[in-house]
Amino acid sequence: VVNAVGIACGLAVVACVAEVWARAKADFHYGYSDAQEYRHPRAGPLLVPGSEVRNTNMLDHWTVSRANRWGFLAPPPPRGRNDSTSCRVAVVGDSFVHAAEVPMSDKLNARFEEMARQRVPDLGVSASAYGWGGTGQIHQLGYYDEFVIRTSPKIVVLVFTSNDFDDNYPNVNVHFKRRFVIATKADDGSFELRAPCPTKGRGCAPVGPPTPLSAWHRIKRGIVRRSYALGMLYKKKEALAVLRDSRSFASPSREALEYTVFALDQWMVRARRDDFALVALATHTMGTRGDVPFDLLNALASARGIPVVDQQAHIARQGYRVSDAHWAHDFHWNAAGHQWAAEALMEWLEQNPEVCA
Repeated sequence: VVNAVGIACGLAVVACVAEVWARAKADFHYGYSDAQEYRHPRAGPLLVPGSEVRNTNMLDHWTVSRANRWGFLAPPPPRGRNDSTSCRVAVVGDSFVHAAEVPMSDKLNARFEEMARQRVPDLGVSASAYGWGGTGQIHQLGYYDEFVIRTSPKIVVLVFTSNDFDDNYPNVNVHFKRRFVIATKADDGSFELRAPCPTKGRGCAPVGPPTPLSAWHRIKRGIVRRSYALGMLYKKKEALAVLRDSRSFASPSREALEYTVFALDQWMVRARRDDFALVALATHTMGTRGDVPFDLLNALASARGIPVVDQQAHIARQGYRVSDAHWAHDFHWNAAGHQWAAEALMEWLEQNPEVCA
């Protein structure tokens, strides 16, 4: 009994020391954020303008940002045709564009705009960003139709990640995707865009309720969300699993490819109608030539005349390491990843300045 009490006391002391150390290291806990969301009836989820977003993985980064007037985690967008820039670039994507892991000054659009002002000042380039985690190119059509179109862009950059094929497929993570613009496929094989589901699900195709959490799981999650030390351990375990899975390039399903094809076709319809150049930026998560995600994207884009900017190839040409483009415990871009993506895009623009005419 005495030994058991001694061991328990020793473990309690270790736990207390670990918690004190973790709280000294961390600026805030990963479970805390003042961010507020609302649902735009035609575009889907957005941040309440001006709301504060605190993002951390409890291991590499602690970042605080505020949403702009349209509800994106980005600098204020240009004010239509009357601002001082003539070549407006819209960067559209998922969490790589939302980029809550880095300050706004380090993001792809900010680095690209600064670079363009130095290297091609005569083009009058400005760059804005429109991103939300977990979205695919189909969902992002809602952001274009409601917001990006107002800025009369000359270039729209679609930022592709390896999970975008599955993200475009509505039968994966159904409850999440119902909140966005989605595509449905009819029996005759035709596709149709549908507006986001209302908050309470009225007018939406029925789906089953989310799987309820067990009482033990709720208790465990509550404890982890209050303890800084346990939060770090949990995020470390989660990060190792994500990084391990991200290193394998699996082929997407036939259905996911069909929806991605439809998404690209819809973007091309808008590019022709609104007279902008459409560019695909393949992130390091896509690999490069010879890797399944990149080769699939390159084939689909080439068939539609969409140029593909290969970030990983740029990293190799510069003698950098791909592993230095993302956080140690997070596959999202760190500041270097955003910088190298901006450099790759800048190289393309210098080779194709006529798109800004």
